[in-house]
Amino acid sequence: NFLFVAFPIFLIFMKSLSRQTLYDPLTAILSALGAACLMTALNLRNDYTDHLSGLDRIHPQAGSRAIQLGWVTAKSVLNWSYVYLVLGAILGLRALFLYSEVLILLAVFAFLGIVGMTSYKMGFKYRRWSEWTVFWLLGPFLTLGIQLSTGAGFDLESLLLGCLTGWLSVFYVHLKNFEQLLVNDQARFENTITWLGFEKGKRWLVLWWAVFLATVLLYPRFYSPLMWRLIIGGVLLLATVPFVLKLKNLQSSVGSGMKDVFEYGKKLILVTMGLWIIEGLWYL
Repeated sequence: NFLFVAFPIFLIFMKSLSRQTLYDPLTAILSALGAACLMTALNLRNDYTDHLSGLDRIHPQAGSRAIQLGWVTAKSVLNWSYVYLVLGAILGLRALFLYSEVLILLAVFAFLGIVGMTSYKMGFKYRRWSEWTVFWLLGPFLTLGIQLSTGAGFDLESLLLGCLTGWLSVFYVHLKNFEQLLVNDQARFENTITWLGFEKGKRWLVLWWAVFLATVLLYPRFYSPLMWRLIIGGVLLLATVPFVLKLKNLQSSVGSGMKDVFEYGKKLILVTMGLWIIEGLWYL
């Protein structure tokens, strides 16, 4: 999960360095560390709530299993989540004081957090369309927050990068929910995939990835040279074909085929990240 925070931050840093717009590196670095602390706090709290609600018994392979293995107590996990939450907030204070635009992002972020933690016993995790929260928090809010922290102000490319990374993060959420479709459905945990069901869920995954792929192919037209358009577009198009075939050949939600789709989907995500990382380093 940490990759989905580190990757957008990396892209904004590479963009700023290549365009020589990293005017406030100290604030940008502090904000990046703050985002990492907030993600750590979120994951720790997620482990705690999964243990408390009994989700870890239903999904025996999910999560870190740290509490279940006896490495740490549930209370300690909760306490450390508060520590990282406070630390993340402190690290973000400099950007908040220097750049007033960050207040808008913070206000929306706080609203989503409060609603997610108070309106439902499992927060946003098991609610239909809740994946859009992941899109905003790991997408536009994150990239724009780091972009503003560089001192360069708002730009359209940071917003587009956030939309791409947020969409990629939600693709992973859909993949995970699809692989756990049978268990979630039996336990009556609701999310977008369980609502759609097996057949529509397959089509939804293809559609979600197709929209992402189309946007990725369009993005370099404005911000990247022809060479990288051909490399990224060609590799991802070739890698997409086996994924679509694996989904098409799935006959039921039971069996090893579900795991194969999930694992191949993760590889698609890693290949995408890897290509963008190489491109970013190439610019430097």
